[in-house]
Amino acid sequence: FDFSPPGAETLPMEAGPLSAAEWFERALEHEEAGRLSDAERAYAEASIAGGGFGAGPELPFNHGNVLYGLGRKEEACAKFRQALGLEPTYAEAWNNLANALADLGRLDEAVGAYESALAVEPGYADAHFNLAETLHQMGFAADAVVFDAASGYVITNAHVVDGAASITVTFGDSTPRTATLVAADTAHDIA
Repeated sequence: FDFSPPGAETLPMEAGPLSAAEWFERALEHEEAGRLSDAERAYAEASIAGGGFGAGPELPFNHGNVLYGLGRKEEACAKFRQALGLEPTYAEAWNNLANALADLGRLDEAVGAYESALAVEPGYADAHFNLAETLHQMGFAADAVVFDAASGYVITNAHVVDGAASITVTFGDSTPRTATLVAADTAHDIA
């Protein structure tokens, strides 16, 4: 199967002894060019070649991203879990694992993974958004964060900001902004 976009030219997969680092670099090139099936094969070869190169989480994380892009969500979950086994504080891996789980309909597991991403990186905007989307999908819209761009107000649960010495909100452009608590209703858990 070739999942490359129509018209995409594939680079030959060189036969012969490449190192894990060379396979990894080849995979990155294929991925950047949109040749996901070639990238997947190269990441798999990098894993096989090993040689100590795969000791960090980048190889399984990137491999998981490509598998996700190819629609192979269960395999992507396994790779994201492998990355997290190597680096449990890898917020992006938690987020991407959660995305794959959500796509598989395993929403409770996805919520737990999003929460793990946010425990590691509390200002991670994508994880906040994805968690809110998943909670909304589950019928828990009240637990989702809401942003009103016209007024600049962010509405969240009061327990999220309760006792915070400072509040920073990071939006989709990855720019952190200092926020001020305007009001909180702890009885209804809204801030």
